[in-house]
Amino acid sequence: MTLFVTMLPGIDDLREQFPLSLEVAPHEVCDYYPVSIPQGFPGTQDIAAQLGYKHPMVTEKDNSVPWVMSTDLLVVLKRTDGGRELLAIAYKTPEELKKRRTKQLLEIEQAYWCARNVAWLLITPQQFDKRVGLTLRRVAPWVLDIPVSENVIRQVADIVSARPEQSLTLTLQYLCSVTGEMELAQRALWQAVCLGYLPIDLARGWRPHQPLKRLTQQDFLAQNPIAMRRSAWI
Repeated sequence: MTLFVTMLPGIDDLREQFPLSLEVAPHEVCDYYPVSIPQGFPGTQDIAAQLGYKHPMVTEKDNSVPWVMSTDLLVVLKRTDGGRELLAIAYKTPEELKKRRTKQLLEIEQAYWCARNVAWLLITPQQFDKRVGLTLRRVAPWVLDIPVSENVIRQVADIVSARPEQSLTLTLQYLCSVTGEMELAQRALWQAVCLGYLPIDLARGWRPHQPLKRLTQQDFLAQNPIAMRRSAWI
């Protein structure tokens, strides 16, 4: 899911396993920019009670205390007006969603963010093309490695755009001659793709002789369930 998030424009922060407040608490967006939201928002204990579900607990010896629930990913996006928008994301497999308790906990999580007017997405493997997920997994080492400067990324995007439908092998060989090293060429290429400077078909196979097929920006983003706000039902 992290690589799908990196493809979103305007990312300001990304937090994994974001803890949810047990009690009434201020809005989470207040942590990111000065905004006045005077009221508190319900915690997971109150929400669980309203839904009629038992709140998860953790027990050690004879003591039981409420378990702090979490959201898999909380994304902070910059708005054009300078404010911040939050996006909460949960990921579950079809097997996990068959469990009644899992669905109850997801309902608590969904209601938590709904009370805060924050979009909440439930992503499963059915929300995206498996081939896209495999491509992102293969290129993750270069995307998540040391960031390449924006100037180099833009240069690489322009070079590849001027050589349409060329194979990945030939593309990387040419970029290597420009950047001076293959490792930098790989990082620059795949960071340019995931940052949206070079929209390509991510459903391509793994074979290096296959071409890098350009897509429109709209079709490129359509490969990303988070960008398109696709969500499964609980």
